[in-house]
Amino acid sequence: MVLIDDGWQSICHDEDPLTDQEGVNRTSAGEQMPCRLVKFEENYKFRDYRSVDGSEKGLGAFVRDLKKRFRSVEQVYVWHALCGYWGGVRPQVPGMPEAKLVTPKLSQGLQMTMEDLAVDKIVNNGVGLVPPHLAHRLYEGLHSRLESAGIDGVKVDVIHVSLCSAQVKKRHLYKNHSLLLCLCKYVLENNLNPELHKREEILPRD
Repeated sequence: MVLIDDGWQSICHDEDPLTDQEGVNRTSAGEQMPCRLVKFEENYKFRDYRSVDGSEKGLGAFVRDLKKRFRSVEQVYVWHALCGYWGGVRPQVPGMPEAKLVTPKLSQGLQMTMEDLAVDKIVNNGVGLVPPHLAHRLYEGLHSRLESAGIDGVKVDVIHVSLCSAQVKKRHLYKNHSLLLCLCKYVLENNLNPELHKREEILPRD
């Protein structure tokens, strides 16, 4: 299996103009974390990829070439954050669901256990949260695009944002309690080490 990390997404900072070169200068350590999602489509690096035989372009062509060239690669997954990207969804972007910028406040427990650059950036720059009644537009937009490109699955990361955001206003949260409960249920039912849950890499089976 191959997992493509967050470099596939179309992102930018709030002050960046919306162009066809999304996130091109946001490659320094930590600089991508204040970015927000601006398109469901893959960014220009993957959009402009041309297949080996020259017949196709885009993420789908890349995935097909990858599986053809490396026969041991049976599945290709991609990363995305629970809220779309590290900084969520950029508000007021055409074609994207409505989003509102909120400032997470760390709980005492997270202050003790989640001290790192990602958390600092998220707290300092806020998260563009899609309201619960529009959350389906976010996930359907992301996943339908990925499915059409032949992506087999996703790793959903940055789930601690749901816990941070709960300190702001509950109405801004996604209805993700079932997801978190399902993660815990999966860990317990399969006798997995509870420490794995903290790594945010366990996905429910259904």
